[in-house]
Amino acid sequence: MKTFLLLITLAATTHAQVAEKKTLTLAGAKRVIAAAAEYARQHNAPGGAIAVVDEGGHLIA
Repeated sequence: MKTFLLLITLAATTHAQVAEKKTLTLAGAKRVIAAAAEYARQHNAPGGAIAVVDEGGHLIA
């Protein structure tokens, strides 16, 4: 019984520590910028800057 409880505890702890995080590549960031620029052109937006940053605010493109 103790072994069973230990196994369940370890399994629950291990599962809780797994995290999956998606990232944006430079190529993906360039596609986002191209789409934003096209949107701005279609809506006659004045000149401006487009930047893509990660979750920490660091510049990707």
